[in-house]
Amino acid sequence: MLATALRTLAALLLAVLICASFLAFLTASKVRATLLEPTFYTTVLDENDSYATIHAGLISEIGQTEEMLQLQDDLGMPPDDFYELAKEVVTLPYLKAQINGIITGVMSYLRGEDEDPQLYVELAQPIESMRRVSLDYVNQRVESVEQTHPTTAEEYAREARNLIDLIEGGDIPSSVPSLTNVPEPMRGAAVDQVLFVLTRLQPQAAASLEAHWDEIRRMAVQQPQSPEAMKLAARSVASPYIDEAVAYIRVHLDDQDRFDLVQAAAEDSDLPRDQFLADADSVRDPINSLQSVGPAIALVIMSLATIALALVNLPHRTSMILWPGITLIVAGILAIIVSALLSALFSTISFDACADATDFACQPVMDVLRELTGAMADFPILPSIALIIIGSLTAAVAAIIIITADFRGAGTGPTRPANMSGDKPKEGW
Repeated sequence: MLATALRTLAALLLAVLICASFLAFLTASKVRATLLEPTFYTTVLDENDSYATIHAGLISEIGQTEEMLQLQDDLGMPPDDFYELAKEVVTLPYLKAQINGIITGVMSYLRGEDEDPQLYVELAQPIESMRRVSLDYVNQRVESVEQTHPTTAEEYAREARNLIDLIEGGDIPSSVPSLTNVPEPMRGAAVDQVLFVLTRLQPQAAASLEAHWDEIRRMAVQQPQSPEAMKLAARSVASPYIDEAVAYIRVHLDDQDRFDLVQAAAEDSDLPRDQFLADADSVRDPINSLQSVGPAIALVIMSLATIALALVNLPHRTSMILWPGITLIVAGILAIIVSALLSALFSTISFDACADATDFACQPVMDVLRELTGAMADFPILPSIALIIIGSLTAAVAAIIIITADFRGAGTGPTRPANMSGDKPKEGW
């Protein structure tokens, strides 16, 4: 009686272990195929138009930084103009490529492919674009204003100096002087008088204007009806302020104009880079182990538990085949039921953490979490079906053995001898 009870208890525990290890195998396989797969995240971001959300929010955040506010002030740039120009500097395809590169780098680190994650934001392209776009903006503003036609060298020089003063002070002039009506012999002298403005400019602006003065003078004299000379003068005055903003940005970059996200995170945590990575490894290593050897370990445990369940039923050969088969069927069906329940549960979950948040990245992160939880709960159905089929075949073999044994038992009973007279005892002697 005690042996039967112990055998039953061991069989139940082994059956539970088989089901649990199979669920663990499905979970570990899902981690490998979902949690650590870059394309899962990029697909979610694409489907939810998250790149555009991040793009708009990032440009808004950039526009509020101290150096960008100062640059807008230096160029006399309204916020709406800055937003449009910033979209040319930080384009959506560029931002998408940077985000995808970061995601790929993080996944490579979590999978153990990189011990020191190379997570950089490449800023060489937008820095160069910022210079070009800002100078183009100065050109456009000078071209957009009315052109005046002073008739004397003094009048032209005064208007030109006022124009340069306004640009250096961050204002766009209402007009641009032309040499068209200045007598041709006086045009060179008119331009030379503009140089007196250097004494009123900031040193860096004055140096830049002086460096380009010969070209400015030549263009003004040769093309008196064109604003090209004043456009070059305006760019010369604005360039130092653009360079100042670029230099401020480059303080945080390496010699390849890359922003090191790992270093920034370490500094934000007040930790040396090595210590920060050591702490990150303590999180990464269990995840890496789960995805790399987790499925294999779960299958080994399930196989050993199945063999043990068969041995528990010794010496009953039919039970050794039947109960493992039934357990495999139950494990497969249970996995399908658990997956369906979890999928239904997670599909009703909503993340409201971003309802009142201003962080532009919050909603995309919530979208990824929602899709991730749903995907992790949606177990692949093929392994469950395969397990049910294997269990069904095993149980069928056991059933055939039982039926065959019963059939043989029914056909081979005790038979009465044909002649039993010789077996009777003889009377008398």
